[in-house]
Amino acid sequence: MSNPYIVGRPIFDPDDFYGRKDDVKYIMSNIENLNPISIVGERGTGRTSLLHYISHPKIVEKNLNLDHYRALYLDFAGFCECTTEEFWGELLNEMEKSSKNPGSASVVSFPGDKKAKIIDIYKSIKNFSSDDVNMVFCFDGFEKVKKNRNFDRNYFDNLRHLVSSFSNVTYVIASKENLGDLQLPEDVLSSPFFTYFTLMRIGFLKQEETKDLILGPSGKMGVQFNEEDVDFVFDVAYCHPYFVQSACREIFRFRSKERRILGEKLKETAYVKIRKSLYQSFVHHFDYYWNLLKNQEKKKLKDLCKSNCRISQSDPLIDILRSLSLIKEENGVYEPFSSLFHRFCGSRKIQIEPFG
Repeated sequence: MSNPYIVGRPIFDPDDFYGRKDDVKYIMSNIENLNPISIVGERGTGRTSLLHYISHPKIVEKNLNLDHYRALYLDFAGFCECTTEEFWGELLNEMEKSSKNPGSASVVSFPGDKKAKIIDIYKSIKNFSSDDVNMVFCFDGFEKVKKNRNFDRNYFDNLRHLVSSFSNVTYVIASKENLGDLQLPEDVLSSPFFTYFTLMRIGFLKQEETKDLILGPSGKMGVQFNEEDVDFVFDVAYCHPYFVQSACREIFRFRSKERRILGEKLKETAYVKIRKSLYQSFVHHFDYYWNLLKNQEKKKLKDLCKSNCRISQSDPLIDILRSLSLIKEENGVYEPFSSLFHRFCGSRKIQIEPFG
């Protein structure tokens, strides 16, 4: 029996996508009004899956109209070393494919066998405009632009020019960092391109959406999770998309292997075993998040491990940890989002930063 929980790769099929209903509605509203939007979220929060979802023809047709909107998905991880002419060439190639076959998902790759200039993009966009078609460029992993030295000030000014000069173009950009915080040359960051976006940060799913994600995939496969399973997932993963999928995958694997697929009560030893396995698989992700933090942020996490914190006024450190989806808040009380992350933080020591 195949495991329906998707871990370690994006979700491509819209039928496998759960949650983010309000986010999708907000994004589609901005697309409809051709307002560029920047989606920011930490690793594991589902940025790529969300971008694939909103750019899928089935979803475009459902929320907008394929006769008037075409969405192209582009992952900048594949464009770290190309020239601008090669970039425009691949974009033009996929725009031409989209005009011939609007009902298929258009994902820009980089075979590098075609070159173009920005003027060629202008001409293509004018053709779409004459057909009353709006182009939605969905750029994923946009923080990777800092790895390509060919993407200079002129390149970003040209990207800005597409939306400022044509009434049928918009962007949906996904990245781990705010666009203005990218480590780019000062003259590049001063391009008006970086000030043109509405910011939308994603993190945890809503609790009801999380419960749907826990129960939905297994239910489709005829494997029932019970309320103890649900409580266990919330304890070890809360509403974090990556960790929820991982926890559910382990429960599904255990129930399938033990042939306890009708929601039978599991022994406590089963959860202990699953918890141990999850911690081993989570710890390198926890290390990644931990290493992102400054010492004062790490100290705040360790303080939260010792005593849950009730915040009566704004706390910059709490705001940072919340933005990274590392803490949860319930009834005004803050604590690490997962019992496993709580254990991890409690075991870590903070290295003293060298003076000067």
